[in-house]
Amino acid sequence: MRMHANYTFMCAVGTVPAEVFAKAFQIAPESVQPFGMARVDYLLDDEGSQKRRERILRRHPELAEGRTVLYTPTSRLKRGLPYEELAEQFRGTDTNLVIIPHPVDKTPVPDDGSTVSGAEFGIMDWLSVADVIISDYSAVVYEAALKDIPTIFWAYDLEEFRNTRGFPLDYEAESPGPIVATAEEAANTAMRLKHLDYSRWRARHLNFVTGPSGELPEEGPGCADRIVRALNLS
Repeated sequence: MRMHANYTFMCAVGTVPAEVFAKAFQIAPESVQPFGMARVDYLLDDEGSQKRRERILRRHPELAEGRTVLYTPTSRLKRGLPYEELAEQFRGTDTNLVIIPHPVDKTPVPDDGSTVSGAEFGIMDWLSVADVIISDYSAVVYEAALKDIPTIFWAYDLEEFRNTRGFPLDYEAESPGPIVATAEEAANTAMRLKHLDYSRWRARHLNFVTGPSGELPEEGPGCADRIVRALNLS
């Protein structure tokens, strides 16, 4: 299929994803432009983020106390996700677990009075209340790095995933946070992890929207404006 061949350009947030896009979509590297993405503006809008946080806390006031951990897994073909296994690790603690179900996954989120289903809001909105993220192979790490939220990589089926679906990058080398194998490790790490230094990772993966050393911009980078100007619609 050559559905990507006629793009005028594609937008990327950094050198590494630009290289991945060009290879994955079989397009010329110069077709990938360093304009960033509109979601970057959305995430770095402090006023908007505060409003999103207030909206979520009105719906879930229990999240105002303690730490909040988001679990945002990728989908598994013909296989359920280990929501219950992870939820069990947080019961009886002062850490809130919010599970963001994958859109195509049908695994029920535990209805135990302590685990929150995040289906009501989008993942970018949930980042406004997150202290830590647990994921696996998801690109949510890009959004987390822009919000300086530490990410834990719970890769319980790493070899199976590598052999069936594969990775465009060296997973172990490119994951900018701790990789764990069990639900217990994931929960224990989430409850103690306070900060990750994303600067070196951002300097390669997000360098089109950050400073040269990976520092976050003091003002929004204006990605949407850049994209609109490049489209030359007038």
